[in-house]
This record gives sequence, C-alpha cells and structure tokens, in this order.
Amino acid sequence: MPRAEYRAYEEDTELAWAWAAGLFEGEGSIVSYMVTNRKPPWSSSYRRRLLTLKMTDEDVVRRFHQIVGAGRVSALKRSTKYPHWKPQWAWECTRWDEIENILRRFLPYLGNRRRDAAEYSVAHPAHLPQTHCKRGHEFTMTNTYVHPKSGSRSCRLCRHMAYLKAREARVPWAASRSA
Repeated sequence: MPRAEYRAYEEDTELAWAWAAGLFEGEGSIVSYMVTNRKPPWSSSYRRRLLTLKMTDEDVVRRFHQIVGAGRVSALKRSTKYPHWKPQWAWECTRWDEIENILRRFLPYLGNRRRDAAEYSVAHPAHLPQTHCKRGHEFTMTNTYVHPKSGSRSCRLCRHMAYLKAREARVPWAASRSA
C-alpha cells in the first residue's frame, strides 16, 4: 500500500489515537496558569488551560495535529545565537471543548502521572463562571455592574464601598455626613 493511502486510512483509527497519546505522553504538556487583569475596579483572575506539543520534526507535529483534529501548528522563533539549531515546531490547543475531547480520547493510553493530570484537568474546568466577587458578594442581576465598553463585571457593593472610601479621602467631613 502506498504511503499516502496508509496515512489517510490510519488517521481515524484507535491505533492513530494511541500513537498520538504516546507522542503527547513523551513530548506534550498540560499547562495551567492564572491570568490576572489588574485594571481597577474590574480586576479579575481566571485559570487558563492549554495543551502543547513541541518538537523539531515538523511532519510528526503536523500528523499529530491531523489526528487530533484541533489546535494549531506554528514555527517557534529560535535564537540567532545558535544558528546550527534545527527549527522547532509547536502544536497548541486552547479551546476548552477541544482540550476536554482530546484528553478524554487520550486517557486509556496515558501513563499514571500524565493520566492523573489529564483527569484533574477534565474534572476541574478552567473557565468556570465566577459566581462571587473577591469579597464574597454574590454576582446577581441587581448586584452586578457590567462596564459598557469592556464588558467586564464588577460588584456594585464593592464599587460603592470604593466610592465612599475615595470620597472620604477627598472630603474629610463626608464621613460624618454619611453616618
């Protein structure tokens, strides 16, 4: 059977997924980190997850991408300090629904350590909606302010407390009037 026909036939099988899981086991990463927006008063933080696979073999990375059917492949910039280094290629997947699907397909083929990380990632989704502000006030329809330009949410009670604190700093007698 010619090589091109073999690849087309193989991509949708469990064997192809087992190969991709094995490659991910050795060369891939499940990355999780906090993203923080520090612009007051709409400061917020959330957890971001992504899957990555980096290697110098472009054809292997592209085949992996074809099997999993998600994410994107890109060339990484290399330092000009070492011109003899081979170019490096990276596959990256950032969409949660695709990450969850890929990890569920990989689970039977992963080793214990990587399987534990994958199961934790699937059990604890990164983009759960925030239900309370950092001071514990619940986000309800009446207690939530949505900024008209940025669309970010903030707690009306916390905004009011910040307003009172700022007013008190500007006008010392305002504290006695509001009490």
